[in-house]
Amino acid sequence: MKYFVSLVIVAVFTIISVGTLPQNVGEPIMHFSGNTSGANPQSSLIEVGNTGILYGVTRNGGNTSDDLGVIYCIDTTLNNTFTVVHQFTDITGCHPISSLVFANNLSLFGSTIRCSQFGYGNIFRYNLSNHIFNVIYEFVDIANPNSLFLDNDSGLLYGTADVGSSTFYGSVFTIDVRHEIPSTTFKQLFSFNYGTGAFPSNLILVNNSLYINTQIFGQYGAGTLIKMDRDGENAKLVYAFGRDKALGCCPWGQLVLVADEQQQYLYGTTMGAADCPSTIYRVGLTMMTNQIELVATFNETTVGSAPYDGLIQSVNPSLSFGVTSQGGINNHGTFFRVNVSGDGSLEKLFDFPSDDMFGYQTQGGLVEVGNNVFYGTANLGGKYGFGTVYKITIS
Repeated sequence: MKYFVSLVIVAVFTIISVGTLPQNVGEPIMHFSGNTSGANPQSSLIEVGNTGILYGVTRNGGNTSDDLGVIYCIDTTLNNTFTVVHQFTDITGCHPISSLVFANNLSLFGSTIRCSQFGYGNIFRYNLSNHIFNVIYEFVDIANPNSLFLDNDSGLLYGTADVGSSTFYGSVFTIDVRHEIPSTTFKQLFSFNYGTGAFPSNLILVNNSLYINTQIFGQYGAGTLIKMDRDGENAKLVYAFGRDKALGCCPWGQLVLVADEQQQYLYGTTMGAADCPSTIYRVGLTMMTNQIELVATFNETTVGSAPYDGLIQSVNPSLSFGVTSQGGINNHGTFFRVNVSGDGSLEKLFDFPSDDMFGYQTQGGLVEVGNNVFYGTANLGGKYGFGTVYKITIS
């Protein structure tokens, strides 16, 4: 595979942070018990269409004797009614950590990192019309799948895994979920190495190209952003993090496409490191091909730091939102927004309370239900200590 460095230009954009707005309200709406309701949600919720019905997974909990995780549903139109729709077992796979993806044919797809036939987890389908769960592929020599992206036009489901078949540094794979026997279409597209970056954490398909961020390694040791054809060929380095510490280190969260009349931008976030801040960056995909810019820098004591799951595009196309897992007034993280069509200003909207009852350690991101109402998950805290689903409403 070809591998070369694309043109990279670094430019400082805008860095602004303000205090918490007191009119914004947050509340926990579900406390995971660690038993049949599940425990430790580490991924984002997804909404099925615009129905107000949300689905998510927990890494642990479920059947008391197994503690292998669940798929659950929250109906926001019925007073946030909570229902467990599947409990994972040794046979069906266990410990899901990647967010579910929704297909146009009313199916949910997801992955597990352990159990199943070979012990490496699987890819599964949950049919929303008949509520049938089935495994469509069992990993043989790839492990720890951590993100999925579904191209509804082609029926191809793309994913990243921490461990690949030819390297311990991770891989990119695909499977055709529309095929009569999906397992026969599984392909490993790309294997990472020390030079390309290691442990891919998220990917997105844009203009027939895959963009993937890796958490560590690469030329400067702090992760990379890689672009490749959708078949895994012609891999190119867009940017190696760590050369300019101001741009951040260790890109982790999901990549988000933001478009205006003249340009497409890919927005991402970095977790930061000891001598390197958490940041929001963007890459121009059309007029300024593969140029990277700093959009905003997080400040742990004010706006928070370590945004695990990156940004989401709002109903309002000029705004993106996210949560941090650390920092803020109570050091439990914050809820923030960034102006993606203007000056790139970063604004804190809510501090996660010091009271553990709300939930903390937000490893999953957000979903906006309607306008200015957001749901998210916290890995820890709550009434039982096993995490929460929370709701934040902004005015």
